[in-house]
Parts: sequence; C-alpha cells; structure tokens
Amino acid sequence: MSVKLILSDLQFLVVDDSTFMRRLIVTVLKGFGARHIIEAQNGLSALDAMRANNVDIAIIDWEMPEMSGFEVLKAVQSGGAAFGAVRIILLTAHTQESRVLSAMRTGAAGFLCKPVSARRLYDGIVTCVLGHTAISGDKADRAHFI
Repeated sequence: MSVKLILSDLQFLVVDDSTFMRRLIVTVLKGFGARHIIEAQNGLSALDAMRANNVDIAIIDWEMPEMSGFEVLKAVQSGGAAFGAVRIILLTAHTQESRVLSAMRTGAAGFLCKPVSARRLYDGIVTCVLGHTAISGDKADRAHFI
C-alpha cells in the first residue's frame, strides 16, 4: 500500500498480555509517528481504557487470560456509544479461516497474523483508517484484502 498517513493525532490502544509484544508494537507505532498510545495487559483493562479515552484504533491480541481479544471485540460491538468509533485490529498466531471470518463478521476492522512485520501493521492501520477491512497473512490472498 502506498498511502502515507499522519498518525500523530490518532489515539492507539495496544493490548497484549506479553510485555515484550506490547513494547514491540508501541515502538513500531512510535516509528510511524504515533504520539498517543495507551497500553493494557488484558481484555478487561482494554475495555476500561476504551471507556476512559477516545481510542481510534485498538490493536488487540486474540489469546489473553481473563478476557480474549475476541471477547473484547464482542463487548465493544454490543456496547455501542460507550466505546465511540474505535476500530479493532486483532493480532494472533492462530490463523484458521474460521477464526478470521468470525472476527470479520463480528466487526473487526483488521486481522493481522503473528509475527507481524512493521509493513503489515502499517498497511493494516491505513486500511482501517480508510474504512476498509484488513486481513494480513496466509488468508490475505484468498480474501482479496491487503
């Protein structure tokens, strides 16, 4: 994708139970020019962060203790105005087609496969901002996204 976005005004939420993964994604986002980044280590904290902040894009790991990224997605979709217009990108190593389709049907704005490259992350963010659905990884070619 050759679109250049200015990400400095967007509010990001990075959610992963792995401190390493959160730091990695935050570092990449800062490299893209993002300045407003919140971190959460689980789904429950993510929901609190989304209620308290005007989050534009949440990048959420699927597999987490207490509340999975998919459960966060469902809660946000059913929560309406309480969560604003947040767009959720799910990040996971589990790329079964049924999981990808389930996420998209539930309202995910993107689905990125671990390990995710900086380029794929950027492309996923661009696609979300432009209002399309982003799928990256093995399923991308079959789904005709990114």
